Amino acid sequence: MKNLLPILALLLLVGCTSELDRCIEVNIDIPKDLEIKMNTRFDIRQFEYVYLFKDEFHSCLKNSPKSISYSKSISEIRSAKNANEVRGITQSESEQYEKQQENTEAEYYSELKKVWNFCTNVYERKARKICNTQGIY
Repeated sequence: MKNLLPILALLLLVGCTSELDRCIEVNIDIPKDLEIKMNTRFDIRQFEYVYLFKDEFHSCLKNSPKSISYSKSISEIRSAKNANEVRGITQSESEQYEKQQENTEAEYYSELKKVWNFCTNVYERKARKICNTQGIY
């Protein structure tokens, strides 16, 4: 009987967890093409194109203050480079813009990776809320 009690407790614990997991699985609604994109390796340059998409994942990315700041910084660097390319720039000046962009990417990398990881769970958090309102915790 002593050995049966821990097993019953474990089954009860697993049963509660799996009910929430099943509920999340039923209520999660991730578009298939987006699921592939969200599960790809993190690439900071993907933040430059988030404004092109209308789904919740990309909305989460582009509404992050760090993402907005990063996009603005990159845009300023590119605008300056493009304006100077019109008048003609040297190889050295072009390399200077590239180095500036690399430094900006390095500066924002770790914070944007955190934003990426947070946003990949946006659909799960939404499904969890639905489950919680149904009394499943």
